[in-house]
Amino acid sequence: MSTATLLGGVVCFALLVEWSLPAAAQPAAAPEGKTSLSQLLNADASNAAGVVVVRLSPVREAALGDTARALGAQAGLRDRSAELQAIMFRNSAELDRRYRFSDLMMGVGILPAVISEARDAIAVDATVMRIATRLYRIDEPARPVAIAPTWRDWLLVGLAAGTQLQLPSDPSLLPRDDAERAYWRQQVNESYRRGYDQADQIYELNLARLERTYLGMRRFYELYARGMVTAPTVVASSSVINREDPNTVAVGDTVFRITVGTTFVDDDRGWQPLGK
Repeated sequence: MSTATLLGGVVCFALLVEWSLPAAAQPAAAPEGKTSLSQLLNADASNAAGVVVVRLSPVREAALGDTARALGAQAGLRDRSAELQAIMFRNSAELDRRYRFSDLMMGVGILPAVISEARDAIAVDATVMRIATRLYRIDEPARPVAIAPTWRDWLLVGLAAGTQLQLPSDPSLLPRDDAERAYWRQQVNESYRRGYDQADQIYELNLARLERTYLGMRRFYELYARGMVTAPTVVASSSVINREDPNTVAVGDTVFRITVGTTFVDDDRGWQPLGK
């Protein structure tokens, strides 16, 4: 797994080092009460009542393969997700210090715009080439939130640590002889690794989104201090009683509304030098 770039520089800390370690040779044990990889590999229908053992055929291969691949991928995704989540929670204090979205809040419950930066950007068409030393773009507008987000709102997305796996109740979807068991185990093992790797890919995408958002909000404040962008205009309106519908009444109701979003300042005479 690649080392992450944080806060504008390459920062190596215990959490990312731990995440970058190679996976253990043996798969992690499944959480208590959940189907483990060993149980999936050894699933067997040869003792099921009324089952007649037959030779492996293309039809059987298709039926077994679909089931084995689905279960293996789910188990791999679940097990690696559980490992990643355990690492995150062990390092939650460090993550809380590093991604302090509460420090970026504007006034009452407003998150700033997310602004990206590209350096030495080049755009070329049939007759024109354009080169920009810096290129800024507002990727996400300022928005109201009830509470400041945390790293959990990004890093935990898509990690299926709590997935419950169930072997099929239909014995025809389970292996019944040595040939079928060998094929089943091969398919489970291969798909387990794919699911395991998928969890790492999900984490890497989540981390990239988290960094882009956090650094983009910090960049808003940098550009705002230089006079290059405007702050959003927030209007508050209050009412003693607000009758939302015949069955609901809000007392002491205050509404905060963003009426004008963040924009770039066109007049560069008021900009502060980027080096300051």
